[in-house]
Amino acid sequence: MIPYSEDFLIQTRPSTRTGVVKIHQGRGITVNGLQYWHECMRSPSVAGKTVPVRYEPSNMGFAYAYIDGQWVECIADAFLQVHGRSEHE
Repeated sequence: MIPYSEDFLIQTRPSTRTGVVKIHQGRGITVNGLQYWHECMRSPSVAGKTVPVRYEPSNMGFAYAYIDGQWVECIADAFLQVHGRSEHE
């Protein structure tokens, strides 16, 4: 039996073609042509790392990156334009 939790939901969301992205210290990550950011990306210890990534296909305002052993929710730079919009929109 698999518990229905946030970790389960993240694991079942789609990923990019390669499944990983590189963290750029000043810009964050790029998923499907959109830039995403989380405060933990400010740390020099994660800059340049390649991490697994997932995104929310029905709400492109959010993406998830696996950083330092946990999934973190990243916010799109263009949040106001893409929040609530699907990947097809």
